[in-house]
Parts: sequence; C-alpha cells; structure tokens
Amino acid sequence: MEFVSGVTWRPSQRGLVVCSPGGQSLLIEHERAIDLPALLDDAASADELSGLLGGSDADRQVVADLVAERILADPTGMSPQPHIGPGKRVVFTRSGVEFTGIDRIARVAHRIVLRVGEWGVGGVGVGLLLLAGVVALIVGRPEGPRVSAHPWVDATVGMLLGFGLAALHELAHAVALVHYGRTPRSAGCGFYWGALCFYVDSSDGTTLPRRARIISALAGLAVDLMTASVLLLVSHAFAASVLVMSVCWRLAILQLIGIVRR
Repeated sequence: MEFVSGVTWRPSQRGLVVCSPGGQSLLIEHERAIDLPALLDDAASADELSGLLGGSDADRQVVADLVAERILADPTGMSPQPHIGPGKRVVFTRSGVEFTGIDRIARVAHRIVLRVGEWGVGGVGVGLLLLAGVVALIVGRPEGPRVSAHPWVDATVGMLLGFGLAALHELAHAVALVHYGRTPRSAGCGFYWGALCFYVDSSDGTTLPRRARIISALAGLAVDLMTASVLLLVSHAFAASVLVMSVCWRLAILQLIGIVRR
C-alpha cells in the first residue's frame, strides 16, 4: 500500500491530516492514524493494512474509505487513480466565478520576490517602507478637500483599486504556498453577505507544518501592511491631486482597519 502520488499529510493532535490532489483535506481520526505512513511500508494490500490497524470491521472501512477518496492506492486491487486533468479554466459558481492557473501566477511572483531578496534589499526595504508609512500616518491626512469635484470618479477609482488590493492580498497566500512547495489550486471571487470577496483555494496548505501554516496565513496581512504604507506615502507625495490624495488616504485607513479586525 502507498499514498497516491501527490497526497500530502501531517500528524495532528487528533489524528492524521491528509490532502489529495484536487480534493479536500481530511482528518483521519483513528488511534493509529499517526502510524499510518509507517504502516504502509509493511502492508502489501488493503487487507494487510486493515490488520495492522486492528483488524476490525471499522478498520477495514477506514482503509476502504481512504482508497475510495484517492488517498491510498492498493496495488493488489483496482484502486481509483486521481484525475488531474486540465479541467475548465473558468467556472461560474452560484456566487461568482472561479478560475485555475493561479499557481503559475504565484510561481512567477515567487521568483520575483526571491530575486528582490537576492539583491539584499528585501528585509531592509520592507522595514524602511513600513517605517515611512508609520511616519506618514502620524503626520496625518494632507490638507485639502476630502473629495474631488467629481465624487463618482473618486468612488469608481477607489472601488477598482480596492478590488486590486484584495486580489493582491489573496495572491500573497498563494505565493506563500508555492514557497513551501505546495500548489494553490484555484482562485476566484464571489458575493458573500452582499460584498464582493476574493479567495484562493489553499487546501494543499493544511498539511504544512505549524510554522509554515501560520506564515502562509499571515502573508496576506503582511502585504496589506505594505500596501497601506505605499498608499499613505502616495497620498502625501501627491497631495496636490485631490483625487489621488483622497482615494489613497481613504483606502490606507480601510486597509489598517481591516488588519486590526482580522
């Protein structure tokens, strides 16, 4: 017996967390679940694995379920193989739209981030950017009108830029997954409680070690801090433009409020 190619796993306090390519994460709650990866080496068939787990009907059902869910492959039987085809690039759901290919975008972004880090300006540059953003926030909003002569332009530009920032937040989660050797499966947007939300399917990250999972979860907030700092600096640098100043300042404050709420 063996894991199907592409399956990832990690032990947890409640059992063994497994994730198959294209599937959802599963928690195997069994008294010997943590020993399962080692037991696979000693089991030549599903029956032998069931015996190693305990030999009861419940143990046989656990193994059968794992084979059916394409987590385990039984070389002596007709184990279903994972279907990882091209599929549809764009799928319309009940609440919005979902598309594949986010992994390729994330890999390109990851290479760019690594290249910037190799230049030696990664950590220092981020630190200086955040410090400058704090200073701009303390100085306060530049003097001037709160909206331009055409409020609808302010609203439209702010909405589109806000969508872009939300997408960048989700891309950060995808890049973090790529960094740890996992694959973000898809991305999309849809309406949730009346608001347009963006998301990335990070199911493959549930089997990462604890530290990697925390960093992946915080990647979006880190990008929010950086974009908020950029918006604050732009609002001061272009204080003469009511449109740029007002939109950037407003979005920066919303970004900071979102960070605090999370």
